[in-house]
Amino acid sequence: MFAKILLSLTLLCCRLAFAQGSVLLVGGGSENYNDWSDEPYRWLVEHAPNRNILILDYSSPSSFLPNYFKSLGATNATNLVINSRAMANDSTTYRALLAADGFFLRGGDQWQYVSLWKGTLAEQALRQAFQRGAVLGGTSAGAMALSEIVFDARTTSVDSRQALRAPLNAGITLTDDFLRLVPNTLVDTHFHERGRLGRLLAMLAVYHNAKQRWVNGLGVDDRTALGISSDGSAEVFGSGVVALLRATESTQYRVQTAKPLSLSHIAYAQMTKGFRFDLQTGQILFVPPSALRYTLELFVAFENALIIDGSDQTTDWLASAGSVNKFLATLAPTDTVGIISSPATPNAAQTLATHLSQRNVPHHLLWLDTNTKNSATLAQQIAACDGFVFVGNQLDSLGVFLFQSLAGYALQTQRHSNIPLLFLGDDAKFAGEMVVGQTEFSTTAAYRGRLTLTSALQSLPAIIMPRAWQNADYHENRMCGLFWGIAKTDAHYGILLDAGAHLQGTAMRAQVFGNTPAIFANAARAEWIDFSTYRASNSAGPRQSAALTNVMLHVVAPEQQFDFFQGEPVQVEARAAHTPKEFSLHQNFPNPFNPTTTIAYELPRRARVTLKLYNLLGEEVATLVDNEQVAAGRHTAIWNGRNRFGQPVASGVYWYRMQAGEFVRVKKMALVR
Repeated sequence: MFAKILLSLTLLCCRLAFAQGSVLLVGGGSENYNDWSDEPYRWLVEHAPNRNILILDYSSPSSFLPNYFKSLGATNATNLVINSRAMANDSTTYRALLAADGFFLRGGDQWQYVSLWKGTLAEQALRQAFQRGAVLGGTSAGAMALSEIVFDARTTSVDSRQALRAPLNAGITLTDDFLRLVPNTLVDTHFHERGRLGRLLAMLAVYHNAKQRWVNGLGVDDRTALGISSDGSAEVFGSGVVALLRATESTQYRVQTAKPLSLSHIAYAQMTKGFRFDLQTGQILFVPPSALRYTLELFVAFENALIIDGSDQTTDWLASAGSVNKFLATLAPTDTVGIISSPATPNAAQTLATHLSQRNVPHHLLWLDTNTKNSATLAQQIAACDGFVFVGNQLDSLGVFLFQSLAGYALQTQRHSNIPLLFLGDDAKFAGEMVVGQTEFSTTAAYRGRLTLTSALQSLPAIIMPRAWQNADYHENRMCGLFWGIAKTDAHYGILLDAGAHLQGTAMRAQVFGNTPAIFANAARAEWIDFSTYRASNSAGPRQSAALTNVMLHVVAPEQQFDFFQGEPVQVEARAAHTPKEFSLHQNFPNPFNPTTTIAYELPRRARVTLKLYNLLGEEVATLVDNEQVAAGRHTAIWNGRNRFGQPVASGVYWYRMQAGEFVRVKKMALVR
């Protein structure tokens, strides 16, 4: 009861902080007449009681904004530059600020606002104006300066890669005693445009580590705005998304000096124009009529051993702890590797083939394009392989080749025998449910509606985005593309995998290796999706920004594992990083069970496996693994309590029998309906 009372008082205090004024947070981007900025900037004018607007800056006046605000209904709009602490403490400045009831802080460097204005008469005047009902807005750095917690960039800017790899060493500096107009909140702008999801997650963890207090994160896209009314309700305007990040009761984190970030169970929602929500509770107050309910796609998992590498550099792939060595460790010395690649971009495949030749590894270069997709020779070569590497493919056409061709049929047949698969560079996308293509087509592909969706191999129930923070020119395409792809396909997960990092495991569980943590977005319980309708001039389609609510984010550090069945990070088992020393069959879990249970088994080397279930009369009930080649390692099979005809079986005791070569084991289980 006490906890509920305390929470109510906290929320009441937060709302009282809004009781007098309102705030407009703009994510950056140039304003223009009859464009995205009209609606939010008019909102600011209308929330100024007398419509008397001051445009504030620390360096130079704006030649555009005064007339622009007047065109939107301001009775007066003028510039005021406060470029020194002396001017910020001048009584003339103080009186000029108190005479206005609408303020707009321009972009630039938030440390200039903090260092020049904090503790001065200018700050006092802005707070007094706000308390009597004024509206304060800002764009980019100006918006960041309005939140209670300000990433002040005192010593350096910070990118997501730095923040994820070592948050305590990345130069994250935070100010929590300036203006504080948006309580319990840390704002970041240019959110997807500059790939700032990783750094916002890191900043929230760093702040909690220092203050033992969670605050909300707000990420605002460029050419996008959030209007926050005096009661704490917030409305999204503009062309992109506003993202809300909130800690939950299950949130756990680890930040240590020179160590990567680990952070789990952060509630996440990103919303497009028209969404309204309560800033403090995260409750959605209004959903636009265009929004749709999220419908999770059914996904059938295969037990292939998977390695998915987020890098496009051969030096990363071929390093001693790199993905190629780990892939080869899943094969027998005499096994043949198939390298599937496009002859139009052959360099990476040829480099890999040379490496395999030097190590005397049998392999085939499998050139796949329109001319070869129905080649009987190519299909025969695919059928002779014991593992496959995907590298250097044209992803927009690869999905078509592999699902509508003789070569594709041969690969699908091989895949069903659970052979190991390695995906390198951009081909990592092909391991997921669908491929988000054209992310490197141009720097504005997502903004101008040029991203594509094509078929993938569906080895993982996810949209996968490799090279996540490699080359800042393409941050927007990758960040927008990930969530747009999830929303378009109703995928279970989204995965941001940076260059220099890779995943190893199966569709049940995967471990992260490399330098940068991976970010997993669990959309299994997502509620609403919607899509931006904003079209910039000369665009192929609307901006590819998607609303997606009720998602859970997890930052999984290297050497940690993510369980796709549970939908969250799990502890790494002591033996998980090593090949088992002997064959074993584990007791099913849970036991007794209803309606499903999981059976785990381990193989010290690649073997043909059969796993069948029998009733007490010795009659075969179901086959879970049917004489399939399975790679060395730990594997799982799930039984849904149905027979081989798909009919539910009765409660009772059942036996399950595994055979792998000469190894045979039998255990019993109990089904209780």
